[in-house]
Amino acid sequence: MPDPLHSTQKIEIFRAETDDEDVNYWLAQTPEARMLAQEHNRQVMYDYDPTAPIQRVLEIFRGPQS
Repeated sequence: MPDPLHSTQKIEIFRAETDDEDVNYWLAQTPEARMLAQEHNRQVMYDYDPTAPIQRVLEIFRGPQS
Protein backbone atom coordinates (compact mmCIF):
# COMPACT_ATOMS: atom_id res chain seq x y z
CA MET A 1 0.00 0.00 0.00
CA PRO A 2 1.56 3.33 -1.03
CA ASP A 3 2.36 5.90 1.63
CA PRO A 4 0.17 8.99 0.94
CA LEU A 5 2.75 11.29 2.56
CA HIS A 6 5.39 10.23 0.07
CA SER A 7 3.25 9.99 -3.04
CA THR A 8 4.85 10.45 -6.44
CA GLN A 9 1.60 11.52 -8.12
CA LYS A 10 1.64 14.89 -9.85
CA ILE A 11 -1.02 17.55 -9.53
CA GLU A 12 -1.63 19.67 -12.59
CA ILE A 13 -2.84 23.22 -12.08
CA PHE A 14 -4.18 25.18 -15.01
CA ARG A 15 -5.81 28.53 -15.49
CA ALA A 16 -9.48 28.73 -16.49
CA GLU A 17 -8.49 31.04 -19.36
CA THR A 18 -6.96 28.16 -21.32
CA ASP A 19 -8.54 27.13 -24.61
CA ASP A 20 -9.59 23.76 -23.25
CA GLU A 21 -12.88 22.66 -24.82
CA ASP A 22 -14.41 21.53 -21.52
CA VAL A 23 -13.61 24.79 -19.77
CA ASN A 24 -15.01 26.84 -22.63
CA TYR A 25 -18.14 24.70 -22.71
CA TRP A 26 -18.88 25.21 -19.01
CA LEU A 27 -18.06 28.90 -19.13
CA ALA A 28 -20.65 29.23 -21.91
CA GLN A 29 -23.38 27.55 -19.81
CA THR A 30 -25.80 29.46 -17.62
CA PRO A 31 -25.38 29.25 -13.85
CA GLU A 32 -28.63 27.25 -13.69
CA ALA A 33 -27.32 24.68 -16.21
CA ARG A 34 -24.07 24.37 -14.25
CA MET A 35 -25.97 23.78 -10.99
CA LEU A 36 -28.22 21.18 -12.60
CA ALA A 37 -25.19 19.34 -13.98
CA GLN A 38 -23.47 19.46 -10.60
CA GLU A 39 -26.59 18.10 -8.89
CA HIS A 40 -26.75 15.29 -11.44
CA ASN A 41 -23.09 14.43 -10.78
CA ARG A 42 -23.74 14.40 -7.02
CA GLN A 43 -26.69 12.05 -7.44
CA VAL A 44 -24.68 9.68 -9.62
CA MET A 45 -21.60 9.79 -7.39
CA TYR A 46 -23.41 9.21 -4.10
CA ASP A 47 -26.27 7.03 -5.43
CA TYR A 48 -28.73 9.64 -4.21
CA ASP A 49 -32.41 9.50 -5.15
CA PRO A 50 -34.05 12.91 -4.56
CA THR A 51 -37.53 11.34 -4.71
CA ALA A 52 -36.81 8.93 -1.82
CA PRO A 53 -38.40 9.88 1.49
CA ILE A 54 -36.17 11.41 4.13
CA GLN A 55 -35.24 8.99 6.87
CA ARG A 56 -36.23 10.17 10.33
CA VAL A 57 -33.73 9.62 13.09
CA LEU A 58 -34.32 10.45 16.73
CA GLU A 59 -31.71 10.15 19.46
CA ILE A 60 -32.42 11.08 23.04
CA PHE A 61 -29.47 12.12 25.14
CA ARG A 62 -29.92 12.16 28.86
CA GLY A 63 -27.16 14.07 30.59
CA PRO A 64 -26.18 13.64 34.21
CA GLN A 65 -28.96 14.37 36.69
CA SER A 66 -28.23 17.30 38.99
